[in-house]
Amino acid sequence: MSCPAFTHWVLSGWKKTFFDIFDYLTSNIMLPVTGILTAVLIGWFVPRSILEHELPSLANSLWFSGWLIMMRFGVTAVLLIVFYNLVI
Repeated sequence: MSCPAFTHWVLSGWKKTFFDIFDYLTSNIMLPVTGILTAVLIGWFVPRSILEHELPSLANSLWFSGWLIMMRFGVTAVLLIVFYNLVI
């Protein structure tokens, strides 16, 4: 008994197979969106005390403040640019 291959499924008018569509969705939509949401969550919503507890070697240094600023503004902005370039 065999299973028909999903690669032969072509959605009407798209000329893309089932796996092509999921490859596009995961690579170009889901990964950047997950990165953006993670950066926003860590940068803006996780309390500083929890971040200091999770990163004890950086907790009382200038590097921690720089890292937090980059998570809030830099990483989010860069990932938004990447997402825009992948989708458009």
